[in-house]
Amino acid sequence: EVSRRERSTRARAALQRREGATTSARLNTVAQGVDVVTKELCAACREGDVEQVTSILHASTARGLDVNAPDWSATPMVWACSAGHVEIALLLYAHGANHTNALVLASQRGRTAVVHFLFQCGLSQAELDSALLIAAKHGHASTVQYLILMDADPRTRDPTGRTVMRIARLKGHRTLQAGLARLQTAGYDIPDAGPAEDEAAITKRLEDEKKPKISIGF
Repeated sequence: EVSRRERSTRARAALQRREGATTSARLNTVAQGVDVVTKELCAACREGDVEQVTSILHASTARGLDVNAPDWSATPMVWACSAGHVEIALLLYAHGANHTNALVLASQRGRTAVVHFLFQCGLSQAELDSALLIAAKHGHASTVQYLILMDADPRTRDPTGRTVMRIARLKGHRTLQAGLARLQTAGYDIPDAGPAEDEAAITKRLEDEKKPKISIGF
C-alpha cells in the first residue's frame, strides 16, 4: 500500500514535470516567433524589399525585436550591405543596427555606395585599410579609389607583404591598375611592393594571356 507521503511526493513530481513541459513549450514558442521575424527581416534585407523591412521594423521593434540578431548566416545589416541596398541599411541603422562585418562584404562585392554609407557611420583607419586590400583583391576599381580618397592608406600591405598596386598587377586587374596610376599622377603615394617572386608570376601570367586560346567544338 502506498503511503500518504509517497502519494504526495509523486503528485508534486508530476506537477513539476507538467510545469516544466509547459514552460519549455512557451519558451520554444517565443523562440520560434522571434526566429521567424528575424528570418523574414533578413530575407527582406537580402532581397531589397524596403516596404517589407519598414513594416517589420515598425511592427516589431516596440516588442523587442533584436535588429542585430542573425538568421542562419548573417545579420540584417550584413545582408543589406552585401547586396548593396543602401536605403535598407539606413533604415536598420536608424533602428539601432550595428555594421559589424558589413564593410568586409561590401568591399568584397564592390558596393561603393554602401562603403560610403559605412564611412559616414564611422570607420577606423584599420577598417579602411583592411577594406582597401579586400576591394583590391577582387578588382573593384571604384571602391578602391573611393577608399583611398577617404584616407585609406595605399601603402598598407596584406599578410604576404603586397600593396594594392602589387595585388592589382599580380591578379591582372587592369582597370584597377589604371585607376591607381591616375591617383599616382595626382600625387598619391601608391607603391608597387611585395615578395620578389611576384614578378615571375606576373610575367608568366602575361605570357599565358598572349597564347592563343584553343576551343574545341562538338
